[in-house]
Amino acid sequence: MNIISFVVDRLPLHYYQAELLLYSIEKNTSYKKNDIIVQCLSRVDKEFFKFLEDHGYKYNIIEPYLDGKYCNKLQQLEYFKDKEIDGVILIDTDMFVIDDISDIKGDKIMAKIVDAPNPTLSTLKKIYTKASLELPKIVSSDWEMPNSDTLQNNFNGGFYYIPKKYINIISEDWKKWGEWLYNKKELFDNQKQFIHVDQISFSLAVYKNELQYSELSANYNFPIHSSVNIGSFKHDEEIKIIHYHREINNFGLVNSSKVTAQNVKDAVVKANIIILENNKLELFKYYKKSLTSNLDFSNKVNSFEVQLRELINQKKFNLILHAGTPKTGTTSLQHIFNNNYLLLKENKYLYPRVNLHSNPPKHQWIVSCLLNNNFDELLGYLTEIYQEAIDSDIKTIILSTEGIYNHWWDFSDEAKAVLQIISQFFDLKLWISFREPVSFLESFYRQNLKNPQIDLVNCYGKNLTFEEMFDDTWFCKHFDYLGFIYECEEVFGQQNIKIFKFSDKIIEDICSELKISIELNNVKKENIGQSSVAVDVLKTINKYNLDPQDKKKIVKQLSVLDEILYKYTKDDIIDNEMKNKIYLTSALDSNILKNDYNLSFKGLK
Repeated sequence: MNIISFVVDRLPLHYYQAELLLYSIEKNTSYKKNDIIVQCLSRVDKEFFKFLEDHGYKYNIIEPYLDGKYCNKLQQLEYFKDKEIDGVILIDTDMFVIDDISDIKGDKIMAKIVDAPNPTLSTLKKIYTKASLELPKIVSSDWEMPNSDTLQNNFNGGFYYIPKKYINIISEDWKKWGEWLYNKKELFDNQKQFIHVDQISFSLAVYKNELQYSELSANYNFPIHSSVNIGSFKHDEEIKIIHYHREINNFGLVNSSKVTAQNVKDAVVKANIIILENNKLELFKYYKKSLTSNLDFSNKVNSFEVQLRELINQKKFNLILHAGTPKTGTTSLQHIFNNNYLLLKENKYLYPRVNLHSNPPKHQWIVSCLLNNNFDELLGYLTEIYQEAIDSDIKTIILSTEGIYNHWWDFSDEAKAVLQIISQFFDLKLWISFREPVSFLESFYRQNLKNPQIDLVNCYGKNLTFEEMFDDTWFCKHFDYLGFIYECEEVFGQQNIKIFKFSDKIIEDICSELKISIELNNVKKENIGQSSVAVDVLKTINKYNLDPQDKKKIVKQLSVLDEILYKYTKDDIIDNEMKNKIYLTSALDSNILKNDYNLSFKGLK
């Protein structure tokens, strides 16, 4: 029997990739836990070791080697020198097995030719000349592209099969050539070439020792990070292993955005279905949390902190920062708060009217200041509000704008650091409402159609179907509820996040949380979405780059028509197939939202 071996470094992404790889091997091949060795760098976190031990996986500890990154894989074969095995499969961590690989066996090395000529043939010639070796046969690399020549034994390092008889010699010579080549950086044209020392030194070891090898097709090592045609791909055979590199999205699934061939898309879908069948993935949370921003406390931010400390010298107020999300009754709530300004003050709440000139009456200046890193202006507004609160014997300040959520991923690290500083000088609570994702995305889609076109957001005011907009990364970020929660916990502290589940009674729920009584019987529902007919009209209008004021007039007229059209049109613009895609995309997140935050939605499994 062969043994499968791969390397894990101290990275949350590696931990999650390792869990996916282990699961895919056990799920889709005849290999069992005892047939797998996880080669862990000594710096790997103890939580990952515990994961391996709890699940009965065997591991071996290795030290960083040469570059401490790509060359770590050269350490693996030492472990197998005295083992009674048929051979070793060395596989990269960023790979997913979707079909049986029991046909990988025999007494020859098996590997796939490199994807692209990196380094170039001229660089390879310099290396072989320096090594006093004749040049192997020149062939085309696997990607069908101009100037793709490489050497016949220059294999992609994602997947190597090494039979028992070659383990000792490759283990010794691979490292020997690796060290030799690592100390001759001058032979490479740039760093992009130099990172492939591991692959080139493998080819040198194979060639110098005249080892026999057999070339694998791309079906055993299929790269999905490019749309280039692949020469060795056998279209009439199943894809066995996907090599996804960093094509894994924030929802923990393999990303197929760069894939064009339908059979490859189908392979990615198959991989994601397999991932979602495992509803007990433990290391996804580590990966998800690792995506949060690292706050940058620059001198400018430190200056803001000093000035804010000078301001907050009399009283520390409670501050509720209501961040929406969009399409969760925020517009209606903002009108209610503004219309009941005096009632709120009687109850020791202040809904500031500082720079509140927008309709709806929301504190959009927060977003503007943060987006532009205009922290002096932000401090000016806070100073006005603070003074009003002091003069009025207020206990709690309420600021509301769904732009906090809408633009969260557009804020700089500096801006988020400023929010963290504000939370230190106020008893700040972030209030956030989440709507069922399909309903939210449908409303969000309609809103994007209404918006005027701007260069910064590809989805605003464009003639796009829902499916086309869903493929936009910016659009999809807006239902990354868990990612937003994790980032806010990092900024404000976990204990300072208050989560509401959107319902028809969301305003009542928020008022109840404030312990105030406001007459809500005659509350007008604000910001109603368009009918399906209006959506079609907007898509037609969006073929033209209208002046924002003209677009606003048209949207206003459409809203009048919608009062009639709603009675005759079907408003559901997302079909069942697309709904299922949304549910599947957010499935891993939904498990954590349900278990850790008691937030679940109908349709999310």
